[in-house]
Amino acid sequence: MAQLRGYAASPMSADHDLHPNALARLEAAELELATLLEGAVRLAAQLAEVREALTPAAPEDPELANARLVALDMLLGGKPRDEVVLLLAVAFPGVDAAAVVDDAAATSGA
Repeated sequence: MAQLRGYAASPMSADHDLHPNALARLEAAELELATLLEGAVRLAAQLAEVREALTPAAPEDPELANARLVALDMLLGGKPRDEVVLLLAVAFPGVDAAAVVDDAAATSGA
């Protein structure tokens, strides 16, 4: 340790005034690093959004697609919502008939 005290670049140096602007340079470097890190976080979020947008959607359940089509057809044909829900519940027991009708109604504006 005694050998380091005489070395000018050592933090243990007795002469602390060798680099009077070192602290300012260090603070500027820390600020730049923080800015770069914030940019990296934003970029990572944007990349995640792009990756999600490019990921193919899971194929739709054929029974659900058929139920939606039937509901849309019945709603556009003028059938009351409650009747469509009941008919779908019987014809497609594996789907949420009310949700399918709501979706079809929102799509068609009916």
